Amino acid sequence: TGCITVLLFQSLRSLAMMTAGANFTHLISFRKEHNHVLVTDGIYSILRHPSYTAFFYWAVILQGGVMKNPVACLGYCVAQQVFVNRIRIEEDTLVHFFGPQYEEYRKRSWVFIPGVWN
Repeated sequence: TGCITVLLFQSLRSLAMMTAGANFTHLISFRKEHNHVLVTDGIYSILRHPSYTAFFYWAVILQGGVMKNPVACLGYCVAQQVFVNRIRIEEDTLVHFFGPQYEEYRKRSWVFIPGVWN
């Protein structure tokens, strides 16, 4: 069950990257480029930050459920604060880039990472 769940979350992460295409980057963009668009289709129509969500659960389930490594599992749970802080920065930046369009998107999408509230 753990391995299947890990694969499902890895698939979600890959789907998020493919859906965002050129708009997906591992670095936060603080300057809006001319080709920068707000991706709200596919998995993004349901989840904001699906890649972070998938990575968080992938890591916790892999370490805690599959590898039976409670120390690493706890470490990932504590390290989730990185996601919380990064998401806050990204959301502020996206509001700056897209204004009401992003605010409306926020109202109809979800983030499923502990510590990140809609």
